[in-house]
Amino acid sequence: MAYSESERFELLGRIGDAFLSVFTEAERARTPEFEQEVKEFCARIAADWAKISEIQSRASDDDRLEVAILRDTIAVLWKEIVLASEQRGSFAERKYIRFMASIFPSFGITDFPVRQDPDAKLLMELLSRPSTAN
Repeated sequence: MAYSESERFELLGRIGDAFLSVFTEAERARTPEFEQEVKEFCARIAADWAKISEIQSRASDDDRLEVAILRDTIAVLWKEIVLASEQRGSFAERKYIRFMASIFPSFGITDFPVRQDPDAKLLMELLSRPSTAN
């Protein structure tokens, strides 16, 4: 079944929330400064997505460049969040990033800005293929 872009990201958000729920509060704790930094990044991303939705509702060919620029801006912001999380994030966030990087290719997202663990990549490839009896 094919998902729309918004459905895919909603599903991934739910998967991520479920993954994070297994960690204790201490393992998920962020510094107040880092918490504020992440909120600012997320607010900027949400604003850019809102602009994209608004532009796409007009359906003008002239707006495709603006949408492409906004999508690239969002990609850069995600890379900044991932890098900041790998450097200053909580234990749970670092594990979350690696987990999401391993499942994103299954959802057609191949440019997630993190180095994939080769063992996790192999595991996901094995899980995505049904086994055959000999």
